[in-house]
Amino acid sequence: MPDISQKLIEMDRSNEPDKAKLAFFANALADLKPIDNAKTMIECCDFGIKYATILNQPEMSAQLYITKAKIEIMMVGNYIYRMKNITLAPKWFQFSIESEAKEYAGLNDKVNKAWTAAQDYMNKGFDLINQNPIDGAVAFFLKTRGELYGQYYLQLRLYGMHSRTGLSSKMSNWFLFRWSNLDEFLLLPKDTRKKVWRAKKDCTRDLRKAIKIFKDMKNYEYMADGTLTLAFEYQSFIDPIRANYYLFKAKRLIDKYKVKGLDGNMALMKRHAYLENLAKKAKFGFKTSE
Repeated sequence: MPDISQKLIEMDRSNEPDKAKLAFFANALADLKPIDNAKTMIECCDFGIKYATILNQPEMSAQLYITKAKIEIMMVGNYIYRMKNITLAPKWFQFSIESEAKEYAGLNDKVNKAWTAAQDYMNKGFDLINQNPIDGAVAFFLKTRGELYGQYYLQLRLYGMHSRTGLSSKMSNWFLFRWSNLDEFLLLPKDTRKKVWRAKKDCTRDLRKAIKIFKDMKNYEYMADGTLTLAFEYQSFIDPIRANYYLFKAKRLIDKYKVKGLDGNMALMKRHAYLENLAKKAKFGFKTSE
């Protein structure tokens, strides 16, 4: 594959119409895999934002900013994974060698910079989407931002978790403690707990807003998809009652409006099957079938 970064520079300097440059960016971005090309994807997004701004398409710029936020959040997962490989070893209490301590400090810096960048991109995207608030574009933006806050919640929990032994470690794995989120008091420091609770609130707020917009648009397939997403997020919050409730609502939507998602949308089908399987294992919640 030709070097995308160089191609972007050449296209930027060319005499091609701005619309052609924007189309070039879209094709270039589609060919990239996020895990292997995070830096190049950011460059593509910046290129697209430049020409979407020139063409007065703030809704497109907003979607590109949320894409940049997704890339940053995705990279955080890799950093935290390495950090926990260092510090969550059994009976770990300090770094064994200086290079390990430096690596951990570097990873920690990358995590916090990525989180800050992601929030900045989401804020810029939100400002832009409200410059030209097309219902569908706003709903997609909110749904994506809600999902990112859900990922941020999980990352925060893992990031703030300390290696524990003895009674506190055992108690944090008891079903009642996990179901009521009391495990957070045992495993997370106070400042992280506040961020975790805020991320959870932001996640569910955005998803509910997106679902309402899809409902007002009478777009029941996307409404069902958003409701399934909300169920999935509540499952990750270890809240089986709400997870099963929104799974039940999604099933009712699919049946009532004859949504074709479960027949033609494989991603929707897999998510529904996964959540329904979790619902059967849960000790509390609504039944999802008659």
